[in-house]
Amino acid sequence: MQVASGATSAGLQGQITGDEIVDYLLDAAAGQRMTIDFRTDNPSAYFNLTAGSDPTALQVGSTSGNSYDGTLIWSGTYRVRVYLMRNAARRNETAS
Repeated sequence: MQVASGATSAGLQGQITGDEIVDYLLDAAAGQRMTIDFRTDNPSAYFNLTAGSDPTALQVGSTSGNSYDGTLIWSGTYRVRVYLMRNAARRNETAS
């Protein structure tokens, strides 16, 4: 995902079904502010935010909610992973 030159934000739309997982990769620099406002029509859909190859999440949507706002402390690639909780994935539900 890229933010256009001179822009301060970007929006995405998509859909997942069942146990599908979608990762969005964002390159950012330390000191930048990242805000994620995840909106979905399925209450079992969430996102996690991780930095680089570190599997430790900076934000776990299922426990901390579907928004993130913070100043980044690391320069590199950040991963926004979108998924459905197991209960909804087993029922093959869809989330937009």
